[in-house]
Amino acid sequence: MSLDTIANVTESVQSWLLSDDHWVNRGSRKLYSFPVHPFAAKVLMLPPGSPSVSFLISELCMIFAPVAFYWLYSTFLFVLSHMNLTMVEIHRIPTNQAMRTPNKVTVRKVLYAVALQHIVQSITALVIVVITRPENVEDWKMESPLLVVVKLGVASVLLDTYQYWMHRWAHTNRTLYRMFHSVHHELTVPFAFGALYNHPVEGFVMDTIGSGVPSLLLNMHPWTSALFYSIATLKTVDDHCGYSWPWSPAALFNSNGAAYHDIHHWGKGRMYNFSQPFYTFWDHLMGTEYDSAMARKKLLREKLEALDGVKRESDTDETGSVSSVTTSLTKEEQAATNAANSAKLNKFVAEESLRHRKSRILRVDNFHKRIKL
Repeated sequence: MSLDTIANVTESVQSWLLSDDHWVNRGSRKLYSFPVHPFAAKVLMLPPGSPSVSFLISELCMIFAPVAFYWLYSTFLFVLSHMNLTMVEIHRIPTNQAMRTPNKVTVRKVLYAVALQHIVQSITALVIVVITRPENVEDWKMESPLLVVVKLGVASVLLDTYQYWMHRWAHTNRTLYRMFHSVHHELTVPFAFGALYNHPVEGFVMDTIGSGVPSLLLNMHPWTSALFYSIATLKTVDDHCGYSWPWSPAALFNSNGAAYHDIHHWGKGRMYNFSQPFYTFWDHLMGTEYDSAMARKKLLREKLEALDGVKRESDTDETGSVSSVTTSLTKEEQAATNAANSAKLNKFVAEESLRHRKSRILRVDNFHKRIKL
């Protein structure tokens, strides 16, 4: 392949990435340019005489595509989980821990709750469609492919930020947990249909508003919004499916998958792994990533045990008893050892205090005792 050919191909790809004159904007309006049925126009509050069915299709996809993907993917995973295929079951996340209790809710109740949330979600999406629709829909073209990727990336970070802090607040505030978020945690063994099993208020605040705000802030075209909502929906279902797929696209970027979120659904893991649905950076920044938190607690416990051992040896020497450890050391050497151990411990505690680790761990433990998790 010559350099001229490579340059031409590169120029064509670059032009396509930066141009909004792609197939969605170029052909669909001519293909579907016929009057909308009066009843549909009235229900969807279209401007009088609007000829654009192509824009109507993009709006309908924005409203209903995430709902359709949710039920299709959940049904597929639910059926798959009952087929007992070896090639599938080897990826099932273990749920037979002695301290893990069975689910407190039936599948039928989960389906009813999810259907209710989707009704509220669809009505809210319709309102957003009406509010954000431009006067001349023909002038609003879908973004260039590169801009679509940028907007999806920014929107995913905004959604993760919103959901992390709202999710964490729902756990640390006893009233919010008892009234709203405890409904979702009736699922101690997550399954696909239960991804959006929530209290109706929480479903609206956490999911509907959480995904709608980034779309509005970034002024997404309805096709772009449909893509963003659908990806977020599929990822949420996948996080609750009960299987850790090695080929999952999420595994290529970070550890936020079904195994990561499964830890959050039972035992002391409920106070960790708040991040959802895409990344884990907030958990790592705020010290709520489960494995790291457990490692820090273990290190702190070992340091405190070491200090306690040094103190007991010092007390024994003061009473005149001689231990096997201290017999081989002079008083000066023992004092130097104690001072070195104390200095190491003080340094460790200071570092922990700077990052608010020790206080956070103590608050979490106290919270566990209060709610008897």
